[in-house]
Amino acid sequence: MGGALSTFFQSSALLAAGNHRGVSEQTRTKVDTIFDALRANPRISVQRLEGLLSQIPKNENILLVHNEEGYNLLQKCVGINNVDMVRWILSRNTDVNRGACSLPLHIACLKGYEDIVDMLLKHNARIDVEARMCWPGPHNQNCEERGKYSAHGDERLGDRSSDKLQSSIFYAIDGDQYLVSERSDEINQCYDEYYPIHQAALHHIKFLDRLIQCGAETKVRTATQQMTVLHIVFLIGRKSAEDTLQTCKLLLEHGLRELINEPDSLGNTPLHGLIVRYALEEARYGYDHDNQPWNKWDVLHLVRFLLQNGARPSINQHGNSALACVLRHVRDWEFRYELLNMLLQEGGDPNIVGRDGSVPLMVCLVPLINKDPLHHFTHSMKVILPSDYYIATQNSFSDFVFWI
Repeated sequence: MGGALSTFFQSSALLAAGNHRGVSEQTRTKVDTIFDALRANPRISVQRLEGLLSQIPKNENILLVHNEEGYNLLQKCVGINNVDMVRWILSRNTDVNRGACSLPLHIACLKGYEDIVDMLLKHNARIDVEARMCWPGPHNQNCEERGKYSAHGDERLGDRSSDKLQSSIFYAIDGDQYLVSERSDEINQCYDEYYPIHQAALHHIKFLDRLIQCGAETKVRTATQQMTVLHIVFLIGRKSAEDTLQTCKLLLEHGLRELINEPDSLGNTPLHGLIVRYALEEARYGYDHDNQPWNKWDVLHLVRFLLQNGARPSINQHGNSALACVLRHVRDWEFRYELLNMLLQEGGDPNIVGRDGSVPLMVCLVPLINKDPLHHFTHSMKVILPSDYYIATQNSFSDFVFWI
């Protein structure tokens, strides 16, 4: 309860000091003149208006002035994508989360103005603030009252009328819809290594679903590293384990099942990517830390899901055994044991030779050379040795074991 109250008082626009500033009649006149200038030339720069802007006192809240449509100067400048003016307004320490409806971030997301979205977020715009949306039409003075009497049965997908409270993410989805309809030729174009679908997979699943519905190709790979969308989800994604699972299901249903065992340019399949990702999180947070984005049980669940959906061949990837990948990267011996046990039960071959000529058992013995705790060795050997491992496959390796 105390945390909720604290969040309320921190985010309440009514308590922001800047919002209690008034505005003089002289300033109202100057802001009205700026509205006229923007109407005549939406791309007018701050430099052109410098003489007028410099006369506005910094202790006055210019957002209290509205044009004939009912919007303030920030809403107007965001709507016409005048980045220069938006930057000047934000420099006056304005509250971007306050307004009766059509908040600046909502408008920028709806139109897909990436530069302005980034600017607003840096000035503390919150994506979880819900608001009604009258823009691009004129502001309806009764929009808040209309929401009380709207018909609950008319909840159409994609309807962002002023009757409903929505966070900015839903307007960003509508912005994607607008962009794919207006610039459909770019939906399958690679830009700066990635395709649009690679970027969409890192965000809310509705973005990914919308692109797929509009014809985005799911089997594309990144230009240099040749990573599929599944690789991207596991290696770069910051979603929860549940959201990641739902994203994987959607991708597998739309063509990625055929590429579930395809390696990238380094020979890593999506299964390898998932193992490496856990190792990176483990190194960052520590394997005994409960607040990792994905804990060990989440990863086991995701690994099991991949194996059940056709990823078993990835375990014995030529030159890059998933068993060796686990032994090489995962430090938590208990989780390492569980993961190795699962992979062996699913057909893992402990005799797969890696690119460097090593086999999983050789990787398993490395901790002894490095004088790591003995349990790193014993728990892994407990899994590897009962799996019909033929030690004397190579003379060099026999000498290695004899030396140990």
